[in-house]
Amino acid sequence: NSFVDTSLEEKLQAKLNYIYPHPELKGLTVKTTVSELKKPGYEEAANRDESNELVIVTERHLWNGIDENTEATSVGDSLDNCVEVQAHSVGVKDPYIPRFMSQTEKLLGTQYGTAVHKVCELLSFDEGKFGEGISFTELVENVKAERQQWISEGRVVKADIECVKDKKIAKFLETSLAKRMVKAAANDKLYKEQPFVIGRPANEFDVNFPEEETMLVQGVIDVFFIEDDGIVLADYKTDKVERPQQLIERYKKQLENYEKALVQLTNLTVKERYIYSFRLEQEIQL
Repeated sequence: NSFVDTSLEEKLQAKLNYIYPHPELKGLTVKTTVSELKKPGYEEAANRDESNELVIVTERHLWNGIDENTEATSVGDSLDNCVEVQAHSVGVKDPYIPRFMSQTEKLLGTQYGTAVHKVCELLSFDEGKFGEGISFTELVENVKAERQQWISEGRVVKADIECVKDKKIAKFLETSLAKRMVKAAANDKLYKEQPFVIGRPANEFDVNFPEEETMLVQGVIDVFFIEDDGIVLADYKTDKVERPQQLIERYKKQLENYEKALVQLTNLTVKERYIYSFRLEQEIQL
């Protein structure tokens, strides 16, 4: 047909058949978060762990709420909304009802994790209340007193943290890690819930990315403190696990990225890294 514009056809074909010349850059983003960076290792650990299944929330839990011993998912407190709410006391799966349609919003794992982090953020780590020589009973009472103070001052809503038991926090405060945090607080060297944004070479996250490209990494460090010979980095976890190694496998990469951020921002050495498991009531050194 003499009226067909062959040059236009060729241009369209070229556009439609275009192949991006740098497929190795697929997935390279300008900015990412530590939570995103930890997912590959987290999923790999989950695949090796047969216990990592969604916890089915029973009818009893739906009516009575969920405490710190019933987190929403056994694969962690970082996978938002990965919860199947199911009443199975009669052996039949009931229709799913979204939380916003139910009369009472029930506590799920992510909410418990958020509550624990909030309590730890607000804790004074005052040496007179939580230092050496304070009995467990006194720790519990002092946590309770501080909680009431936060609520009366409007720093937190009571309902947002009532799922976190005073004894659970007191148990943490008995650890050597917490005692060191108390000492650091006395020296104004304790830093809680510290946000950061740093630039890192892209090939640190994928060997196929060019070194000259920079990725911005954003995150929030639960807690770190400075001692004479370096930084101690710690992270709180509420995952439903049975062994410390599960948490190490899931979060090793996350702590490594936090360490890189602290070194880059402070020019100090991170000498120790810890996870404190509220499920296991144990400090775990990586």
